[in-house]
Amino acid sequence: MHEIKVVQFSRSPTTEDLEALRATGAIVEHVSAVTYQVVIRLPHTTEGEVRATADMIRALDQVASLEDDFGVSVSLIDVVPLVAVAELWARPPLGTGLGATVLTGAARSDGTGIVVGVLDTGLDLNYPDFLGRVRGTLDLTGNIAGVQDGHGHGSHVAGLIGQNGIADHRYVGMAPGCAFRIYKVLADNGSGQATWIARALELALADGCHVVNLSLGGPGSGPGPDFLERMVNAVVARGLIVCVASGNDGPATPYRQSPGRAARAITVGATTKRDAVASFTSRGITDDGRGKPNVYAPGQGIGAARSSTGRMGTAINPVITTASGTSMATPVIAGLVACLLSADPALRGAAAIVKALCQTRGKDLGLEGPRVDAPALANRPYPDAAAGEDRRPGNPRPPGESPCEELLMLLEEFTPEERRQLARRAAPAVRRLARAVLDA
Repeated sequence: MHEIKVVQFSRSPTTEDLEALRATGAIVEHVSAVTYQVVIRLPHTTEGEVRATADMIRALDQVASLEDDFGVSVSLIDVVPLVAVAELWARPPLGTGLGATVLTGAARSDGTGIVVGVLDTGLDLNYPDFLGRVRGTLDLTGNIAGVQDGHGHGSHVAGLIGQNGIADHRYVGMAPGCAFRIYKVLADNGSGQATWIARALELALADGCHVVNLSLGGPGSGPGPDFLERMVNAVVARGLIVCVASGNDGPATPYRQSPGRAARAITVGATTKRDAVASFTSRGITDDGRGKPNVYAPGQGIGAARSSTGRMGTAINPVITTASGTSMATPVIAGLVACLLSADPALRGAAAIVKALCQTRGKDLGLEGPRVDAPALANRPYPDAAAGEDRRPGNPRPPGESPCEELLMLLEEFTPEERRQLARRAAPAVRRLARAVLDA
C-alpha cells in the first residue's frame, strides 16, 4: 500500500523540515520550487499505519495541511470561422512596447514565437502537422512508449491549438505557427493523478512555456482551494497563462471542479455551433462566491488531429477525428491566447490582462463569460487587470457591459417557470417602454 499525499507548509520547507518528514517514515518524492508543497509517499501496509503517520505529520511544526492526491481525467475545423481567428492571423505583430508601431513585412499573428504546454495524454509524435514543432517532452505516467499518445485526447487537443493543415488542409488549429512542449500527465486510459499535473505545471513554468492547456479535471480534495489549484494560482502569478476545462458534469452549485475552480485560471466552457451553451458544460458558483467558467468557446462535434495510436472520438478519415467536451473548447482559447501573444509581445507574462481580455471581449450569451471572438481580443485599449478577476454574482460586471447584459446574467439564476412568469408580468411594461422610446 503506497499512499501519495501533499504536505502544505506555512513557509518554505527547510532541510530540518524534510528530515522531520522522513523521520515519520514518509518518502519525500518532490519539493516544489513554486509553492510550499512537498509530495510524499507513505509506504505502509495497513490503513491504521497510514493514519498514524498522517497524524504525526500534521503535528509537525510549520505543517499547515496534509492532503490526499486525487485522480483526474480527460474532459471529453469549423471552429476557425466561428471565432474569426483568421482575422487575427492577418494582423502584423506589434513591437515589444505597448506604444510600439506596427511592423511591416510578412509576419503573422498565428502563434509564431510562442510555446504552448500541453498537459494531457501525450502526442502522436509522427503526426505530420507537429513535426519539427515540439520543443521538449516529458512523461510523468511511467508509459513504456514515453509521451506517444495511445489514447488520442492529447493529439486532438494539440491539433485544435495549432495543427497546420499538412495532414488535412481542411483542418487548421487556432495557432498554426506555435511550438509545443508536451507533458504526458494522463495515461493511455485517460486518467492521471493531480500530483503529476502540479509537477508538470511547475516544469512548464521553468521550461519557458507562455501558455498551458489543461483539458482535464477532477473532483478536487475539498471545498476550498486544493494543492493543485494553489499550484495553478502560483504559476499564473509568475506569468504563466493557464487555460483549464470547466468539466462536463453540467450546471451545479457549488462548483468544485479542480483545477477549473482556481481563481487565476482561465476556465473554459463549451458552446454549440449555434452559440448556445453546451448542456454538459460544468458551470456554477464556487464555495467562495465566484462564477465559473470565465469564457466560452465552441466544443461540440469538433474535428482535429487523430492519433495513429489512439482511439478517441469519431474518425472522419485516418488523420481527423471529432469529439465534444470542454476539453475541445479549452484548446481553442489556449490557441487564441498564443495568437494574441504573438500579435503583441507586451502581453507575454501579463496573465491577468490576458484573462481580462478573454473574460470581457466576445459575444455575450448571458452566461458567466462571453463566447470568445478572436479579433475583439486584440483590440485596444486593453482592460485593466482587475477585470480578469472571477465575477461574483450581484457585483457590477466589467466596464463596457450594459445593464441589459447584467439582467441576462441574473436571469440565469431563475428556473424556466420563474422566467415564464416574469416574462408574462413584464411584457406590458416592456411594450410601453418600447413605444415611449420610439416616440421620443
